[in-house]
Amino acid sequence: MALGLKIFRVRDRSMEPFLMDGDFALVRMNPKRVRKGDIVVLEDPRNSKKIIKRVERIREGGDCYVVGDNRQMSSDSRSFGPVPMEQIVGKLVLKI
Repeated sequence: MALGLKIFRVRDRSMEPFLMDGDFALVRMNPKRVRKGDIVVLEDPRNSKKIIKRVERIREGGDCYVVGDNRQMSSDSRSFGPVPMEQIVGKLVLKI
């Protein structure tokens, strides 16, 4: 897809109610800037699969603390810790 955009399919319930299982997300790949509150696609540090989470905070060293909106159904920085900015591969532009 042109302009560095890619469509991802949501495959879990960790971002409900904002993103439901089966929704599609239009994502800008390799974002230049990530801010608190952004929804990002990142490589899961445990297995390198792509996951989608919300940036809760950015630490001084540039690491991001990411969480799912549905905290009870989300495996996120609370279990695997902050992630380096290099692991963020995209930022949500539009939910479909």
